[in-house]
Amino acid sequence: AAGGIAISSPDAARAQTGSAAAVTRQRFRGWISRGTGTNRTTLQELTLRPISGRQVVVRTEATNLCYSNIGAVLGIQPAIAPPPPPPAPAAPANAPRPAAAAPTGFGRLNQMALIQGHGGVGIVEAVGPDVRRVQVGDRVCVSGTPQCGSCYQCLRGRADMCQFLGRQGPDDLVPIADMSDGTPVYANSHIGGLAEKMVTFEEWVVPIFTKASAADLGMVCSCVSVAGLGATTSQNVALVEPGSIVAVVGCGPLGLSAVQGARISGASTIIA
Repeated sequence: AAGGIAISSPDAARAQTGSAAAVTRQRFRGWISRGTGTNRTTLQELTLRPISGRQVVVRTEATNLCYSNIGAVLGIQPAIAPPPPPPAPAAPANAPRPAAAAPTGFGRLNQMALIQGHGGVGIVEAVGPDVRRVQVGDRVCVSGTPQCGSCYQCLRGRADMCQFLGRQGPDDLVPIADMSDGTPVYANSHIGGLAEKMVTFEEWVVPIFTKASAADLGMVCSCVSVAGLGATTSQNVALVEPGSIVAVVGCGPLGLSAVQGARISGASTIIA
């Protein structure tokens, strides 16, 4: 029946081909951080930009808020600023005043309109023409750690150090939507999970096949699992062999995930 509906509906047929036009200019809501102070994050209505290349649009089902993102969202930490430049030699009194340099690197983050959140679970709504990993309708986890599968690190078994992991700085981000006043909007870590739609690249997307609830998946597929369970099940980070004795310091979500990973790896004793 679903197949018949897709064939009979031109809009549905275009969606099945992954056409970017199927979602272009759609409006959605997202939590935008900009400026400084405790009111820097507000809920805004946004307009989706066209996608291209390896980009994927995901309708968000669930997301979480990482510990490392809380300060930026709530504005309870000092604004990120570049290190101060070395003192310049004194200029002659009649020398023209140089123009102020535009902020670069992480100093730009406070001025950019940024959708917060770096993880989530959802349904693929559209894919760019170069996407091969997923298709429209797939349920996916948008991971905080990309994996291209073809770089030096991925090929030697260190996908946790994929080449794309270092390409998430403010100078690497691309605008994925616009605010009502035309301000371009970017996505934290190429993800932006705190929004009704995530626009990411296929290296960040992992298809999942389960009937588990969105809330459960939002926890299991979060950066908590990447850091905790991933550390105690990976053969490259913390090698836990069968029969090992494992100590986990701290039993929050991350620590409990590490306990679970140690159990899966066959630890004989786990001290938490």
